[in-house]
Amino acid sequence: MKESGHAVVRNAQFPPAMRLLSRPQFRRVFDRGRSRGDRRLIVYVCPREEPGPDHFPRLGLTVSGKFGNSPLRNRFKRRVREAFRLNRSRLPAGHDLVVLPVGRGAAPDYADIEQSLVRLAGEAADLLRLKGMR
Repeated sequence: MKESGHAVVRNAQFPPAMRLLSRPQFRRVFDRGRSRGDRRLIVYVCPREEPGPDHFPRLGLTVSGKFGNSPLRNRFKRRVREAFRLNRSRLPAGHDLVVLPVGRGAAPDYADIEQSLVRLAGEAADLLRLKGMR
C-alpha cells in the first residue's frame, strides 16, 4: 500500500495486461476513439473490445523524437505511467487510453500531468457516451 498525494492506493501495479502493446491496439484507439487535449496532453479514449471481468482502463503512450531527447521522452513517460497507476480508479473503466505530449522541449511536472490525464480522459469518455459508443 502506498500513499499518493491525496489517497491510499492499494495494488497499484502496472502489469502488461494494463498496457496497450501492439500496433493494432493503438490503431483501434486512434481510429475509433475520441480525443481531448490541453496545453500539456492529448488523450485518446476508446471502449475496450474485450472488457471481460476486469474493467480496468489500459494505457498506451506515444512520444515522438520531436518532443525532445530520450531522457526527456522517458521522463514524460514515467510521469504519465505513474499518474495512470495511482489514479486508475478515477479513469474511465473498460476503456483504452493513448496519451501524447503537446509541445516540445519540456516535460510537464507530475501534478500537471495527473490533473490533465484524469480530466481529459473523463471528457473524452463523455464524448463517446454522447456519440452512443457506450
